[in-house]
Amino acid sequence: MVAGRSYLHTSASEIVDAPPPSSIDSKLNDRSIGLQLTLPIFSGGFTQSKVRQTQYLWIAAREAVVQSSRATERQARDAYLGVISGIARVQALGQALESSQTALKATEAGYEVGTRTAVDVLNSRKTLVQAKTDYSGSRYDYIVSVLQLRLAAGNLDRAQLNEVNTWLTQAVATFPAEPTPESLAPTVPAPPGNPAPPPKRPPRG
Repeated sequence: MVAGRSYLHTSASEIVDAPPPSSIDSKLNDRSIGLQLTLPIFSGGFTQSKVRQTQYLWIAAREAVVQSSRATERQARDAYLGVISGIARVQALGQALESSQTALKATEAGYEVGTRTAVDVLNSRKTLVQAKTDYSGSRYDYIVSVLQLRLAAGNLDRAQLNEVNTWLTQAVATFPAEPTPESLAPTVPAPPGNPAPPPKRPPRG
């Protein structure tokens, strides 16, 4: 873009007293001033759109961090509550296991004196094995809750995994099997002085 300007060196007295200008003594000077600007038409809009895009990306990243933090807190809270309830369940089922052991001893003693039957002994043994199964399951649930809590807290390492693996190995070695009449019948003691045959085995399939 080129701008041009013409101006005349004069004053008020010269305008009044000066003779008509001629081509010889004219004081008119012509000068040209050039100014060139380069402005891309879409440069401003592109920059503003990039700024807005960056702002939106920053807001989205901040929201993602907030959501992740809330999810981690929720997981840690749920895992902590699971650990607390797991401890209570292990303790309760441990007491139930002790009660089943005591009940089995009482039933066997009653069978020896003739006040209980072989079926009562079998039922007591089955109840005991179920109590052991429930107790072992509660310990597994407790271990899982502990692992979830440590994972949510970010302090789960290899040493802790090895420790848990040792627990599981010991638990599997002592995990009780589901009783069957065939496995329980030979262990039922006969009352003294009145031997009784073991219960008949149910027909297979």
